[in-house]
Amino acid sequence: ERARAVGKPVDEMPAAEGLTIRVVSSVDKKLETKPGFRDAFKDQNYPSEFPYRSKVLLLFQKIEGVDVCLLGIYVQEYGSDCPAPNTRRVYLSYLDSVKYFRPSGVLVAAEGGGALRTYCYHQILIGYLQYIKQRGFASCFIWACPPFQGEDYILYCHPKEQKTPKSDKLREWYLKMLRQAQKEGIVVSLGNLHDEFKLGNQNHDIASATELPYFDGDYFPGVAEDWIPGILKEQAEAAKRNKGKAKGGVVATSSVSARKSGKGKRLGAGTPEAELDTELMKKLGTTIANMRHDFIMVHLAHQCAQCRKVIADDNRWYDSAPTTSGQVFELCQECYDVESALPAHEKTVTKGRDLVCERVEELPDVKEDGEAMESEFFDTRQAFLSLCQGNHFQFDSLRRAKHTTMMVLYHLNNPSEPAFVATCNVCQRELEPGKGWRCETCADFDMCEECKNTVGHEHALRRGGANRGDRGAGMTEEDRRDRAAQIQRTMELLVHATTCRAQNCGSPNCTKVKHLFRHATACPVKAGGGCQLCRKMWTLLQVHSKGCTETDCPVPRCRDLKEYRRRAQDQVEERRREQYRAYMAAQAGQR
Repeated sequence: ERARAVGKPVDEMPAAEGLTIRVVSSVDKKLETKPGFRDAFKDQNYPSEFPYRSKVLLLFQKIEGVDVCLLGIYVQEYGSDCPAPNTRRVYLSYLDSVKYFRPSGVLVAAEGGGALRTYCYHQILIGYLQYIKQRGFASCFIWACPPFQGEDYILYCHPKEQKTPKSDKLREWYLKMLRQAQKEGIVVSLGNLHDEFKLGNQNHDIASATELPYFDGDYFPGVAEDWIPGILKEQAEAAKRNKGKAKGGVVATSSVSARKSGKGKRLGAGTPEAELDTELMKKLGTTIANMRHDFIMVHLAHQCAQCRKVIADDNRWYDSAPTTSGQVFELCQECYDVESALPAHEKTVTKGRDLVCERVEELPDVKEDGEAMESEFFDTRQAFLSLCQGNHFQFDSLRRAKHTTMMVLYHLNNPSEPAFVATCNVCQRELEPGKGWRCETCADFDMCEECKNTVGHEHALRRGGANRGDRGAGMTEEDRRDRAAQIQRTMELLVHATTCRAQNCGSPNCTKVKHLFRHATACPVKAGGGCQLCRKMWTLLQVHSKGCTETDCPVPRCRDLKEYRRRAQDQVEERRREQYRAYMAAQAGQR
């Protein structure tokens, strides 16, 4: 189309070449429900955890003969075995890019126009939506929250000339892609969290907090945990003030709330738990009202407008005349039967609608499309950022982006190599792999060859790392599988040794691990003081805790290590929410 527009042959037109999409991490994780929210809704049997598959996708382009990472995407896939409200949902957690796409400045002639870079990125996302729809996922959630001043989501240190989009620009970027996916029949309908769960309706038919999607790092779980203590405190103070006032014809506050709770979606209407639920949702509705369109709901399957359940292997009753916005009103068979049983003057949902029935096929069970692919550096976006920041792997120039991409690919293919560059403790120079010396006694002490010969050291030194030439072309696929199997066997041995009570266990390795446990308990030096055995034990515990999904794991310090990482992640997400709240307040003030 571009060639026709300018009257040139197709082969003379600039095109995007050398693009490669690669999944660099695909691991099973469990999202634990935050304690405040879990305790508030424990009577409703709210899940304590949500299993999901975390994936990281990277886009590379070969520029001047060298691969350059252009785009990074983190997604969370909650399958058909995940409990409600996360069943069959996908959360697009983070997306980040750098502006080195080639050819630059080229516009597409397709409908809607725009830059070729944007068009390619949109096609990648549309392809992913089609892929998850075919696998049986029913919806995708996107929080269009741009990075704020001084923040990087995935790729460290962007080019100075690359502008950070405002919230409205980023939202429109996503919506343009989603509208195209809707035209192609991939997306069934679009909405937003505020309107779908009727958060603007402060008196009737407001949804319960237990119906909202609960994703790792999302806006709602964090603010709900922050708000619950304050709401409970207000309830306790109100209960003290109203104590003894509900006499005779005076109606207690809880009774009024019970009548206002509408259709009784909450268990125990009129109880403090139901009031907490209502206040929580009202506060969320008020808070995000001005930025409601940033919380995008993408439906890949038909959904009942009344009960909000996915319509599958069931009859679908839909309005033959779509709304002016293009949305189609539809009901499941159960909700249609309930509405049909009402007297004509009480029918509000189907009044004035011409509903047509259609059979909807059953959705396939969501199955994982491949083996788990673990990568320590991409386990979380913060882990990758730390790797880049600690090694000055930057994307602020094309030259540095090439080097950073080369090092990222190197660490992906050589996961056993140290993530951070060692420096000489004497002259502070960076040490090339295989060129330094490490002290076996002192904690984290390295020396270069020159300082070893001129200055020396009081303890014995050993050669640190392997030479680049010794590593050849990196690990083969068989080497990676063998290494993963060895790590898996080691982790199983660690759990076994923790629970083994036999005096003479048949496994000789079990005895070794037990000796390590006993040493780590009694050692006065510890890992921080340079004890190599303690360091080995500590490394085993850290590797285990990163992959452990058990709530009551018997391995020592597993719970503490998981809690430490959770607190660190919570601090990062809290800063993101605070910045977003400040941004929303500023936008509201401008209006």
